[in-house]
Amino acid sequence: MTLERPYIPSIIQFSNVILWIINLQYGLVTNFNAIFVWLMWIGCQQGTDYTNFLFLANCKTNMQYDMNLNYYERELVCNLLLISNDVGGFFASVFGYAILQYNMPEVLFNPPN
Repeated sequence: MTLERPYIPSIIQFSNVILWIINLQYGLVTNFNAIFVWLMWIGCQQGTDYTNFLFLANCKTNMQYDMNLNYYERELVCNLLLISNDVGGFFASVFGYAILQYNMPEVLFNPPN
């Protein structure tokens, strides 16, 4: 199924980032099960973005936002989307590790049981 407005999951993800930052600052939600469900919801939004944008880049559609790309341009866009996803995940991991090392270095060397 193709979304009529493929930018909506991105907007929902942005609002989740704001809510997550507020939660980290003030500790509003601390229940493990609630956090787990929240993270699953965020993962669903990311999966929706990922698959929908790849579908739109790969398949010729008759929707208003189809850019009428030829075969090679579509292949290039798909490769750029996949590379961007991998590079973004890599830098998010490196950034998260750096924050963990700066804020809680003892957790890296003596993890809790």
